Amino acid sequence: MIRSLLILFLSLSSASLPGIAGEDLYRGSMAQIARQEAPPLLEKIVTDLGNFNEDTLPHEAKELRKTVLKLRDFIDLFAAVYPVESANKDTWAKLRADLDQGYEKIGFFKDLFDSQGMTIDAAEYDRSELEQRRKPVLKWQKKFLTAAKLAKYRSYLAHPVTDRLEIRESQAESKFYWGGANTAPESHLTAGTNLAKLLVALCEIAAVDHITLADAEKLTNPDDETIFHDFRKRARSVLKILGYFPSLLAETEQARTSQQTLSELVLRFGEIEDLIVAYHFAKEKNKDRKARELSQEIKRKWKKLRDWQDESDTVDMFFTNGTVTSSE
Repeated sequence: MIRSLLILFLSLSSASLPGIAGEDLYRGSMAQIARQEAPPLLEKIVTDLGNFNEDTLPHEAKELRKTVLKLRDFIDLFAAVYPVESANKDTWAKLRADLDQGYEKIGFFKDLFDSQGMTIDAAEYDRSELEQRRKPVLKWQKKFLTAAKLAKYRSYLAHPVTDRLEIRESQAESKFYWGGANTAPESHLTAGTNLAKLLVALCEIAAVDHITLADAEKLTNPDDETIFHDFRKRARSVLKILGYFPSLLAETEQARTSQQTLSELVLRFGEIEDLIVAYHFAKEKNKDRKARELSQEIKRKWKKLRDWQDESDTVDMFFTNGTVTSSE
């Protein structure tokens, strides 16, 4: 794993040089790319929300939630080009809070399907619980689609600032992007170079997180679960950015293999994350036997995942004080 992060680190460092022919990402500024990418995502959310109703089932909310997440990611990645209007007004913060709220409520609704581990046809729902979890989504939908609010958000996303970068307090931004990366975008760099710089920083932090994660023994314990969750989200952030902007990664076999390894790792972490969600769901419903079974399954999969990492020679590199070091 650490080796894969190192390869990504080196690949991104080489890919971050500007001037790649034909790539808008390396010619355009942060503002230009933000203006190009963010508004269409908002419109897709509006369309998908229009199709969400009192008959929508949990699995049918998947695409809506993914689009909400993607727009939230994009305003995180390009936060520096969205202005703080005044000491008491920051539309970026308001939009992000709205998206975060929607993502959480849709996710809570969608968990009714995910926690069962069943196919769509086999999933069963308690009608009362289904309505109880759908209701907050419908309430959020109504507020988000208010004409005045939509007009404000549309105008805001369509007019990023071009003459400066807005650097907010790190606490205001996601710790899985600029808010936790110990670096900031620079106005003289292209969007591609700034994003590559962010990815390098995230890889460094994820590598350190991975070492800390080695001490996590029981993932249903709150502290271990937090470490597990944060590492997965940070590694997933790296992969999401590369998915949004594939040209950020150098076109080498080594870089592609590294990306595939990280994808496999995040997928395996996701499988365990689903089991953890199901475990908490079982505990909430006082299904103690089911919770015990899930706890044992989590333990087995966690051991299998760690064995796979060892077999994949994933701990032969590590970061020390921000410097890549080879361990003999």
